[in-house]
Amino acid sequence: MPIQPEEPTTELRNKDALVKVVMAAMRMHGLQQRKQNRSRRASLAAGGEESQQLNEENAAEDAAKDEEYKLIYHQTYKGAALAMVSYTTFVVTNY
Repeated sequence: MPIQPEEPTTELRNKDALVKVVMAAMRMHGLQQRKQNRSRRASLAAGGEESQQLNEENAAEDAAKDEEYKLIYHQTYKGAALAMVSYTTFVVTNY
């Protein structure tokens, strides 16, 4: 018996839409998630101690940017979700 995909719930559709809106807004403000190139970094030939130090500095800088992106994303998502709940509650009670 084939398994049929379930219809997404309203909550799931709302979350997907909210994620798309938050990501689009962050891109409009110049914030983009960095691509994960860990395999490329690992395959680079060691060119000496100076090269190793630059790689470590770049890795630390990338980690800081990733952490900043995550913090901004989560705070924006929370704010948008709360605004949506507040608006929905207002509309439902005043309908």
